[in-house]
Amino acid sequence: MKMMMSKHLGILVLGKSHLYLLSEIKHGNLNKDFDELHSRASSEWKELENHLDSTRSSLRTVFEQLVERENEILYREKKLEDREVIVEQLDGIEKLCKELSEELELKKKQHNAVLITIEEKERELSHRQELLCSEIFTVLKASSDPVKLALDAVRGIYHLRLSREDTEFDASIARVGCNLLLELLMKASPEINPQARDEAMKLASDWNDKMKVASYNGLEVLGFLQFLVSFRLVSAFDANEIHSLFDAVVRNKLIL
Repeated sequence: MKMMMSKHLGILVLGKSHLYLLSEIKHGNLNKDFDELHSRASSEWKELENHLDSTRSSLRTVFEQLVERENEILYREKKLEDREVIVEQLDGIEKLCKELSEELELKKKQHNAVLITIEEKERELSHRQELLCSEIFTVLKASSDPVKLALDAVRGIYHLRLSREDTEFDASIARVGCNLLLELLMKASPEINPQARDEAMKLASDWNDKMKVASYNGLEVLGFLQFLVSFRLVSAFDANEIHSLFDAVVRNKLIL
């Protein structure tokens, strides 16, 4: 029996030793597995961190590119808006130019129409003046005393101006008529008798004195000079004064 107990005790001791050994082996394997797992986890975590860093960097790059792209789009939109504004302004300018061109063309047509009317009036007046000159010249040639006829007409026009009863328009017409009459008298070249010359000299002196103290126009100066020439009175007046009056007429472009 003791032998049996000793045998069982030995088996028990052996079993405990075996269990302890197995426990130690298993514990060692667990530590090893844990170390390997920890090492692998650390490596994978490192890889994950690297991947996350790379992903963050990529996302940051993509975000910056998107921001840049957005800014570029905004810039292009702004340029497009500016171009649209410019196009609108150009359209407005083009429209204004067209309107001005049409207005200018209309005014040009109106101006041409006025010029045509003026030219027609000038031709008509020129024709009437030719007829009038012809009639006056015929009257002078047919008159028994053309010098007295012309002198009386000029004297009447002169006194009419002094009375100031006529309008400026009528006075201008009278001066033109007076000058025309004197030109035709000079063309007819009648003999001027001493009495007519004395009367003409008296009128010329009075005329000259009045022009010195009153305002006068170019037509009146031209008429006065024409009167002196027609009645051969130029030498009776101061040469410098005559030249001064002639220069005034030239400056007013009343003669060429």
